[in-house]
Parts: sequence; C-alpha cells; structure tokens
Amino acid sequence: MTRASALLLTFMLTIAAATAVAQPATPPAGSKTAVTMLMVEITVARYQGEKRLSSLPYLIGVAPDGSRQTLRVGGSVAIPSTTTPGPDAKSPPASYSYRDIGTNFDVTAAAAEDGRYRIGLIIDESSVYPSEETVKSQVLVSGVPAFRSFRSNNALMLRHGQSVECTVATDRITGETVRISVKLTVVN
Repeated sequence: MTRASALLLTFMLTIAAATAVAQPATPPAGSKTAVTMLMVEITVARYQGEKRLSSLPYLIGVAPDGSRQTLRVGGSVAIPSTTTPGPDAKSPPASYSYRDIGTNFDVTAAAAEDGRYRIGLIIDESSVYPSEETVKSQVLVSGVPAFRSFRSNNALMLRHGQSVECTVATDRITGETVRISVKLTVVN
C-alpha cells in the first residue's frame, strides 16, 4: 500500500467514524437515513504501454444537492515572452509571463430515485512536456516549455461502493495513456 493510499484510507475511516458517532446506528422504523455527504474518489493513472508510471488519488466530498465542489492543485511556469536590448547588448533583460499548470476538478452530485447518484465530473489537467519527449517530437522551441493538456467532462450514475473507469486517453506525442477511475462512497 502506498503512502498516498494509506493517507486516503485513514481520511475516509476518520470521516466514517465521526459520522457514525453523530448518527444513530439504525434509523427509526419507517424513516429513511439522510445522506449527508458523498465522497468521490478520483484516480488519475498514467501508463506507458503496460507499465504504470503513476497513480494519483484525489478525494472530494460533495453534498448530493447539485452544488459544485472544486479542487485545484498546481503551480505556475515562467515563459520568456519578450526581450529588449539593454544599455549593454551583452545582457538584454527578459520579461516573463506565467502559465498555470496542474489538475483541476469540478464535481456535482444529485440523488436519483433508485439509490444511485448522478455525478458530474469535469477534469482539466495541464503540464509541461518532459524535455526528452519534446525533443523527440520536435515541438521544443529553444528554452521555451511545451505544454500538454487533458480535459474530460463526464456524467456518471453510481451507487455506494461502485467504481468505474470513465475515461481513457492517449497522448499523441508521448504515447502515454491516462486512465481516470471514479469510486463513490455514501456517508450517512
């Protein structure tokens, strides 16, 4: 078990234990237990052929009322934009612009009548190509990073404990495959 998996499991068990204390063990006869939160686990796995390069889990809590939850993870990359000659032509000052990279999630959830939940999931991911890949593909401009992006918009119907692989895509330049899987846990 990886450290990230262990932390994720600990987090989920803590939430489940806290919720169990706050709610009665069994609902009164004839009443329904209200769902207070849905935990949506999203795993972004990357493969080169059959070899797994990475597998990153994300956990987002969302109310089943149609409201949207967001998660933004990333940083900024400096891109040289212009250079103007300075007083001595040997060292012209450079100016930079910045581009945000990272992984962004937007998640919505709504209850369906049959015990399932409609999960809306938008994933937007961008990163800098590794330099050896950009050289192979000849998209590298001297000293300027090349960016790749991935965007997916999914509508899923899931029950408690159900998981599904909802998106698989391959990068044309590197041949790397991205696999997105989603698992739903209902917290009463």
